[in-house]
Amino acid sequence: MEKCCSWIVDDIVAFQEYYSTTRKFRRVAADFEIPDCSVRHIWVLWRCGNKSKMVPPLCRVDGRDMPNRKQPKRLSDLRYLMTKIENNATSKNLLRGGQSIEETIKVFLDCAESVSVDATTKHSRKRRRGQLSWSTIGKLLRKKHKTS
Repeated sequence: MEKCCSWIVDDIVAFQEYYSTTRKFRRVAADFEIPDCSVRHIWVLWRCGNKSKMVPPLCRVDGRDMPNRKQPKRLSDLRYLMTKIENNATSKNLLRGGQSIEETIKVFLDCAESVSVDATTKHSRKRRRGQLSWSTIGKLLRKKHKTS
């Protein structure tokens, strides 16, 4: 079983820096965008990255690494959501470095309740929680945090 984060240490080319038009070093490519996907998928990208697409774990990426003005805000929203999961996983003593993708998914499944949202909207409509993107869940959790 391959460790998902070990490729960063093993393959120095995988952690190469990209140049942007401003001549600054970036950890991601100039056309990189944080994907709008499920919370489970973004958790794997957050902890493990994507070796085939040369994307480091997003937890190591900074707002200054982002190629455009919209992406640092999305990274901040992502960090808010991922911190909730990480805090829950840390309290359960589940987080370690160098976990495989399967182990990372298992950690998420054990901590998914930390990012759960209500099953109904404020207008009493049923919410399809399995189909919500991470950005929508992040917005709902921030709104819930402000009102409580």
